[in-house]
Amino acid sequence: MIMNMAAVLFRLTPEEVWAGVTCHAAKALGREASHGQLKVGYQADFVVWNAVDPVEMIYEQGSQPLYMRVYQGNISHHNS
Repeated sequence: MIMNMAAVLFRLTPEEVWAGVTCHAAKALGREASHGQLKVGYQADFVVWNAVDPVEMIYEQGSQPLYMRVYQGNISHHNS
C-alpha cells in the first residue's frame, strides 16, 4: 500500500519506488553495507514475486503474488 501511495500520490516512478523500499531503506537503517541489494557479500534476504512486471507490485492491491521468500540465504517460504 505504501508503494502504491508513493507512486500515485507523490508521483514517483516505479524505479524510484523500488529503490525507496530496497537500497534507500537499507541506507536509512544504517545497513547499506550488507542489505538493500542483490550483491555478492550482502545479506540474502529477498522475495520472488509471481509477476510479469515489477510495476504490478505497486499498482495491484489485494493480490497475493508471493512466490518465494529467502531469508539469510535459505528458502523460508515457497508457493508451488
